[in-house]
Amino acid sequence: MNRNHAKTLAAAFVALSVSAVGAAAQAQTAPPAARPSVNGEQLLQEGAARGIADPSSSLAGKVRTLGEASTADSFAQQAAASGLFEVESSRLAMDRSNQDGIRAFARQMVQDHTTGNQRLMALARANGSNPAPMMTGQQEQMITQLQPLSGRDFDRQYLVNQILAHQETIRLYEAARTSSDPGMQPYREYAAQSLPMLEQHLQHAQALAGSGVPTASQ
Repeated sequence: MNRNHAKTLAAAFVALSVSAVGAAAQAQTAPPAARPSVNGEQLLQEGAARGIADPSSSLAGKVRTLGEASTADSFAQQAAASGLFEVESSRLAMDRSNQDGIRAFARQMVQDHTTGNQRLMALARANGSNPAPMMTGQQEQMITQLQPLSGRDFDRQYLVNQILAHQETIRLYEAARTSSDPGMQPYREYAAQSLPMLEQHLQHAQALAGSGVPTASQ
């Protein structure tokens, strides 16, 4: 190997080394890719194409996940079922969704409804009731429907379920708040205090979904 050829190879090796180091440094300093933001209208349009329910459709306000709270015990049981559904479905969303906005909403649902459930159970026990912590059949079906989904399909159905479930819960709590049944007296104040939070949850879910669905009280 002559001297000129050796110099050429050495120069090429240095150039390649510098290039590799530069690429590695750039990869280390590059900011992490941001998660995509939620585009609610697009989610719902894609969902309609796949046959997934749209909460702005004729089903909104008509799907019954809860019955009528005709007695204090039935209110306590259904309110407990509602809270349990919110916690379990939102824990699933915290694990499955890759959307920051939906994950943050789900965390808030777990926190708020866990606290609400604790208050409800303490109030029920103080008044001689012990509601079983179990969901209704419709709520269990909604959880089952979510379990095999992932990605945008999961996000879409989770928001649909949240809107429908909160509409139902608001209906239940509003009935308790305005009930004239003497046995409902211990729960009237609890319902009245809880309704603003439930309305806020509903509006938040609607904003994420971009659905424009009216609140249950409208």
